[in-house]
Amino acid sequence: MIKLGDLLKSKREGRGLTLEQVSENTKIPIELLNALENSNYDLFSSEVYLKGFIKNYSKFLGIETTKALAIYRREQRDFKEDSLRDSQRPIKQPKAFITPGRIVLLITLFILVSVISFVTIQVNKLVQPPSLELTSPLVGSAPSELYLEVESDSISIKGRVEVGSRLLVNGSEVTTNNLQEFSVDNYSLNPGSNEIYIVAESYYFSKTSQIKLTILSETNPEAKEPEDENSEEEILNEVDQQLNASLEILEEPAWVVITVDDEPKLQDTLESGTTYNFKAKSVFTIYSPRPNMLKLTVNGEEYTFGSQTPATFRLINGDVIQE
Repeated sequence: MIKLGDLLKSKREGRGLTLEQVSENTKIPIELLNALENSNYDLFSSEVYLKGFIKNYSKFLGIETTKALAIYRREQRDFKEDSLRDSQRPIKQPKAFITPGRIVLLITLFILVSVISFVTIQVNKLVQPPSLELTSPLVGSAPSELYLEVESDSISIKGRVEVGSRLLVNGSEVTTNNLQEFSVDNYSLNPGSNEIYIVAESYYFSKTSQIKLTILSETNPEAKEPEDENSEEEILNEVDQQLNASLEILEEPAWVVITVDDEPKLQDTLESGTTYNFKAKSVFTIYSPRPNMLKLTVNGEEYTFGSQTPATFRLINGDVIQE
């Protein structure tokens, strides 16, 4: 016996119509038309609506509505009889089946999860501090504090920084190559302890990573012999003709900006207990919004300054002048 769905589909195709054309003329959604042609009546909310759609579709195709409804009732009767017989059979485990709709749904879910995961990873990268690695003179990664003793007055600083960030060495920006590698050759050291702050700063969220490198420079006194009897005196005179500054951070961290001889020297937050030494040939400026957290010593004498504008120190005729 012919099924209602087969009759509807045969009539539609015989008239050369697509489901889209039928839907446009009958205002019946394509999903319901497809369900009628496949005898899938579970999609309809009630039998009243189902019979109404059968009448409209049949009438549009030129099929007598009484005939269409009779075929439908016969299908339902046969279905109930088959269901009764099936209920008397031993219960079998249901078999899993895959339909095109489920395949499309799985693919869509996979793509959606992949996109969400990718976006989440990228956002996490943006909001996290950038990666920073040091390869010379020591090997380490941020955040860390490294210590090294050398017998020279300069070192080379090398490493790598994450893409999308800039590199600062004691406040001075350092350029990187295409591989995001940086190199600072012959970085001058003062005798004794030198604190070098290597900072990677993100361009997007101002997140920073820092490596603190403390270098103890102990030059060999036997390597440099005085040229004449006045060498020691000349050295002392040379020291007197420069600004030797020491900055100590007291109880709490403080943001400090230092410019030495019109060149940026430091722009960073220094932790409490930190001592930062530097020297200038003729002038330096210093600024901090929390000067009360700083102890500044210049050529052996302690100085104070305010928080509104940078303080300038000049060396004039061997004297330290604060502006």
